[in-house]
Amino acid sequence: MSDFMQHLLNNVTFMRPRMNQPYRWDSMFKNDDGNMGKYVACSADDDKAHWSISFEMDKAAATEFWNVAKAHFQNRNPKEKFAAIHSYRDLEDGLIQFTAKRNCKTKKGEYTEPPKMVDHNLEKLTDRAIWSGSKGDVKVTMLPTHNPSKKEWGISLMLTSVQVIEARYGGGDDLDGFKKATPPDNPMAVQDNPDNPYGLPDLPEQPTPSKQPAIDDDLDDEIPF
Repeated sequence: MSDFMQHLLNNVTFMRPRMNQPYRWDSMFKNDDGNMGKYVACSADDDKAHWSISFEMDKAAATEFWNVAKAHFQNRNPKEKFAAIHSYRDLEDGLIQFTAKRNCKTKKGEYTEPPKMVDHNLEKLTDRAIWSGSKGDVKVTMLPTHNPSKKEWGISLMLTSVQVIEARYGGGDDLDGFKKATPPDNPMAVQDNPDNPYGLPDLPEQPTPSKQPAIDDDLDDEIPF
């Protein structure tokens, strides 16, 4: 039996998909909130360049997946203690999130192919730049690994392929909650009256100025320009 085991997860919600091109983590990038670090687009030649996608599921589905991963780990590493699926996150809304990725290069420096992406008809997805909130299925490859930072053993998820059943583009969750609305009247809007296009109130009549004495032309020499 191999250390690698494929597993298909159905009906998940995709979050932060980075599938249209390689990305890497830039720890020196300063965000608007002052925090450091961001995933940035890069070349496949860059160090730690990869494709990745996060996906969410409810606790029942996550528990089933967790048990499958744990069983595979214990089958392959019976002497070690299973701690976690390394990319696991418990979200505030009660959902569970995992992340799978594929490196652009193997440890030997050989280039890898991007993960396959298909639509609901199993046709190649032409636009891979899907947004968070897209839904579908994801196939991962589970591999027992050791996390040196946490000093624990668990399962890493390698990204194999993605089927997008319901794609979202160019908006994602950023526009959720917005509705079409009629703008309020703008007092500065141009009106139909050509004599008063901005709808300004009528000014009171001004008194006729008194006649001023004529200015002597000889004073023109005092003007500096």
